[in-house]
This record gives sequence, C-alpha cells and structure tokens, in this order.
Amino acid sequence: MIKPFVSIIIPTFNRSEMLTITLDSFLSQNYGKENFEIIISDNNSTDNTSKVIKSYIDKSVNITSTFVKKQGVHYARNSAALLAKGEILYFTDDDMIADKNLLTKIIEVFNIDTRVAVVTGKITAKFESKEPLWVRKHLINSFLSLTDNSRKENLIISSEDIGVYSCHQAIKKEVFFSAGGFNPENTAGVWLGDGETGLNIKIKKLGVYFAYFAESKIEHIIPKNRTTLKYLISRIGNEGYCRAYTEYRIYKSKKKLLQNIVYINLLDLLIIQVKYIILILIGRKNIRFILAFPFFYFKKSVYELKLLTNVQLREVVLIDDWIKNMDKEIKLKDD
Repeated sequence: MIKPFVSIIIPTFNRSEMLTITLDSFLSQNYGKENFEIIISDNNSTDNTSKVIKSYIDKSVNITSTFVKKQGVHYARNSAALLAKGEILYFTDDDMIADKNLLTKIIEVFNIDTRVAVVTGKITAKFESKEPLWVRKHLINSFLSLTDNSRKENLIISSEDIGVYSCHQAIKKEVFFSAGGFNPENTAGVWLGDGETGLNIKIKKLGVYFAYFAESKIEHIIPKNRTTLKYLISRIGNEGYCRAYTEYRIYKSKKKLLQNIVYINLLDLLIIQVKYIILILIGRKNIRFILAFPFFYFKKSVYELKLLTNVQLREVVLIDDWIKNMDKEIKLKDD
C-alpha cells in the first residue's frame, strides 16, 4: 500500500485534559510515525493547554503547534493547514479517541479510487455518563456528530456528500486549498456559518468524490451537558444560523430573505411540528424536538434579518476562500 504523508490537524480550545487523550490515541497509530505529523492549533486557550502542548512537543518529534488568537474553529483549522507538510490533511477535534488503525484504513480508500478526495469513517459515542434513552434513540446521528445507527454499509464511494464531519475527515491537500478551506462555524460557542457542510459543497463543485469506510474508526467523547434538552435547543438553534448562511450563498436574494422572514419560515415550522406530532404519536420521535425546533426557525430568521439589513454581512457570507480571507469575520451583533 502506498503511504502518503498525512498531516493530522487538531484545533483545540480549553480542553487540555481531553486533548491528552486525543493525542495519545493518534500517537499510537500503526501507520508509522515517519508517515504522519500532528499539528495542534491552539485557538486562544486560557487553561493550561500551552503547557500540555509543550510537553508533547518535547517528547514527540512529529508534533508541532500553532497559536491562533482570533476565535473561530475555521481560523484554527485553516491556519494549521497552511503549515501542513502532508499531501493528505486529516482533520479531527480535541475530544476524540482514534482507533490505532484509523489512518491505515482511511488511506486504503484513497488508493482504491483516484477520484476520491474526501474520506471519513465510523464515529461512535463514548458517553462520559449514562446517556438517557431518548439520546440513545434519537441523537446517534448528526446532532452529536456521530455515524447514524441506520448506516450499515462498510464502504461508500459517491459524488455526493455522504455526511462528512470535520471531527473525522481526510482531504487531499490540493483539493482542500482549491475549495478555499473551511467556512466559518463555531465561533466562541456560536455557529456563524456552515463549516464542513460549506467546505463539502465547495468540494463537490470540483467534481471529485467522497467516501465512507466503516473500518476507519474513531470515538467521540460526549459530556453529560450534551445529553440534555438545553443542548438540543442550542444545537438546533445554531443549525438555524447555518441553514440561513448556506441558503443565502445559493440564492443571493434580498427578496428571498424577506419572504423567508415574513412567512416561509413560519410555514415550514408549522409543517415540521405537525410531522413531529405524528412521529411522536407513533413512537418514532421524542417530544423534546417539538420544544427545540422553533429555535431553529427563530435563529434562521434572526440571521436572515441581519443579512437583509447589513450589506457587509452579505458580502462576507459570500466569501468562498476563507484561507485567503482570514482577516475577515462575521459579526451578528452590533459593536
């Protein structure tokens, strides 16, 4: 098997204890330490992250780091990518535990089909405390950045985005830069853009392929605070921001923004609430979704109102290349 050099990029913010678990798992890869590097991108942490990073750099020749003061995970990821030596960029997060075969298995897919430019694998949950039944039943999916329980295929190769999350995403470096890097996403706890979704949309336009290989495995550490109604409301609300961002990049219309705010979002909310009532009655959904989804449309409308009234925001949202425009930022609040 051809072993291309891989750059593992780990953005981190105030999770020094989890970071050590993540780093230890990647240092245990059976891919051969001479075939990969780890770049830790410290996104302005205020805990003892810098000391943890230094301790690992002192004992590991293939670990480097960068400090990115501007808050925003896309700044952290894109800045690290500029330093990467690998022809494959592998992106993950600071709350992950990699299987020792992860890199070996993910690289297999690039060797199967040269059209493949993005590969992901199976993401399972490692709950820090016993998860409620409704979480186990309804959130083992994109809500917790996990592989959906319904996915049974071992290998998928497709021209469509097959659900690739940035916590387990390998990308050919040339494709990553051609697409313009990650769009804005989590910024100080608020999702202000469509992150990896936006990146994958841009990658799809390049005509390359996506792949999923279940044998490339990683665990996502899920803290107790992500198994609550409060988290679900926050997550769904942030997705409302993301959807507004993604949709405006498609239609680029103030008229459409106004239509969404005045009546389309409300109509969609009514339809989905009726749908969820039916699904709850037949036992396929939980009542918490009825409580949470109004926040999706509320946040979506808030973002669209900002877009409608702020020409500078509209211009920034339409940026494709966030590597060349890292001086730009999205502001939803007035200074």
